[in-house]
Amino acid sequence: MPMPPYKGIKSLFFKYLYKYETFTFLPKYAWESIIEHMNDGIVIIDHNSIIQYANPHMLKLTGYSHEELLYKNIISFISDDENRTLLRQHISSRKEGTSAKYVLALKKKGGHVFTCQISATPYFDKKNRIIGSVGIVEDIHEKTHLTKALAAKINELNLFIYRTYHELKGPLASIEGLCNLAMTESKRKDLQNYIQMIHQGTLKLDHALCDLQRVNLLSYSKIEFNRVNIHHEIESLKEMMKTLTNFSKITFLTKIHLKEDLITDKTVLLTILKNLVTNAINYADPRKNNSFVTISVSQKGSEVVFVVEDNGIGISEQHQHKVWDMFFRANDSVDGTGLGLYIAKRGAERLKGSISLTSKLGLGSLFKLVLTSSLLSPIDVEASCKPSPAELFNEQNS
Repeated sequence: MPMPPYKGIKSLFFKYLYKYETFTFLPKYAWESIIEHMNDGIVIIDHNSIIQYANPHMLKLTGYSHEELLYKNIISFISDDENRTLLRQHISSRKEGTSAKYVLALKKKGGHVFTCQISATPYFDKKNRIIGSVGIVEDIHEKTHLTKALAAKINELNLFIYRTYHELKGPLASIEGLCNLAMTESKRKDLQNYIQMIHQGTLKLDHALCDLQRVNLLSYSKIEFNRVNIHHEIESLKEMMKTLTNFSKITFLTKIHLKEDLITDKTVLLTILKNLVTNAINYADPRKNNSFVTISVSQKGSEVVFVVEDNGIGISEQHQHKVWDMFFRANDSVDGTGLGLYIAKRGAERLKGSISLTSKLGLGSLFKLVLTSSLLSPIDVEASCKPSPAELFNEQNS
C-alpha cells in the first residue's frame, strides 16, 4: 500500500499516523473487531467437536467463562440425546463441505435450557482444507415463545369465529323462516313491509357471517387439488348469480381458451371468481343500457390467466389501492360487506397466484387473476397447512 509523500516534522507525524491506521484497519483486525462485538454468538470447533474459539457474546449466552468453554467437547453442552444426535449429524456433514441452518437446544451454566438457531459452515485452513466448523448462534428462545403464544391466540380467534358463525346461523335461519311465513299469511300491506325490512336485514347479517366464515376457511383450510372443468364451472357460476338484483340487466360474455382441465383447488378458485363476478354485477352502471360482464380464461406459457371485465361505474384512482383491504367499500350506494375483494386477494395468495385491478371511474373495471404452472400439477400441495377451525373444534371436543 503506497504511503503519501510527506516532508519535515509533519512528515514524521503523518508517517506514524498512517502506519497506525494501516495496521488497525487491515481486514484481519477489522474482522476480529466485528466478531468480538457481534450480538450473536460465534463458536469454532474442530473435527472432533472440540471448541477452539468462542466470542464474548457466546460466553454471555451460555454463562460460561473462556476456561470453562474452550477445549471442551461441544456435545456436552447440548440438552438431550435427540439434540446431540442432530448436532453430530450436522458436524459430520460439515466435513463434506455443506452449510446448514437448524434449531438446537443448548444448556446454560446452571442447567437452564434455551432454544437457539445455528447457522453453520465449514472452517478452512490456509491451504483451503476443511478443519472444522464455524457457527453463528442466535438465541431464539423468546422469539419461539412469542411465536407459539401468537399461534395459540390465532387459533383461539379462529375457533371464536367458527363458533360464532354456527351460534348465530341457527337463529338467523329461524328469523328468516318466520319472516317468510308471516309475509305469506299476513294481508296487511304495512305489516308486510315491516316484515320485509326485517327479512332484508337478516339476509345482510347472514351474508356478512358467511363472508367472515369464508375468510377464515381461506386462511386456514387445507389446499386440496382436483381436476376442474372450467367451462362447466363458469356456467354453473352464472346460474348461481341469477338471484342478484342487476343480473337480468347485464349481458354475459364467456371466452375460454384452454385445451384441458385445470388441476387446482376448486373451492378456492370458484370463491375468487364468484367474488369478482358478484362485484362486477353489483357495481353495474344503472345509466348504461348495454351493461356487460366478460369472463375470459387463457393460457400463456406456464400461466393460466382469468380476466373479469365490466363496463360498470368503475373505481376512482385514489381508492384502487384500498379495494383489497378488509371491509373497504368505495361506494356506499351498493349493499355489501366490504369483504368480497379481500377474499379474492386472500384466495389468490393461497393458490400462490396474483390478482390485479385496472379501472377508470365511469368506464368500468378489469380484474386479472394469474395462476402459475405450479398449480397445474397436483405435486405442489402445501405440506405445512394449518388445521381448520372446524378440525380444531372437533379435536378439543372429542
